[in-house]
Amino acid sequence: VIVSRTLYPSQINELSICAFVIKKQKLDDLLEFIVNNGGRVVSAVPCAGVSRNEIVDAINGYSFGFYFVLAMCQKEITDIFMMNVVKELEINKHTNGKAFVLDVLGYMGAKGPFVE
Repeated sequence: VIVSRTLYPSQINELSICAFVIKKQKLDDLLEFIVNNGGRVVSAVPCAGVSRNEIVDAINGYSFGFYFVLAMCQKEITDIFMMNVVKELEINKHTNGKAFVLDVLGYMGAKGPFVE
């Protein structure tokens, strides 16, 4: 069980940035999961997806079917957080999306605006 805690500037080196490329239909579920499980949503922007055909469609003017979502959570819960979100939203299934962690150590410019 993940317990949600407030993130503070003094914890900058204890945070991980989690990145997701997720189907548009699963966006609301992902954002709700992040907020309810100890993370904080940083950004959610439309994107072209990760396959060649989706990128070609985006270039040709078709609508974007995916969102790129950045979230933050504490390093101590990152593994279980990511494991649970992948399981809950079935991100590991073909065409549902991708998830990965960006470890940014001590860069206040990258992490600072997203903590209280």
